[in-house]
Amino acid sequence: MVDPDDEVEAHLREDAEALLRSRRAAVHVCAWCGSVCIGRTWFRADSPVAASWRADERVSHTICPDCFDEILPGVQYP
Repeated sequence: MVDPDDEVEAHLREDAEALLRSRRAAVHVCAWCGSVCIGRTWFRADSPVAASWRADERVSHTICPDCFDEILPGVQYP
């Protein structure tokens, strides 16, 4: 039996890799926890998707929604 979470992770990985191949997406890395945002989707730092990206000129550092909420609880993430 296939774990639904594994299927979701596989689809997210495929989507992220397609975005990177098309060079349409910038990669944003959370300076606090290391999570990676590709397109508009955040991946935890320990996820296979986050581990598969390659650093290049499209990388920018930012803060992820989870870390933002820890630092500024109650403030809406931009």
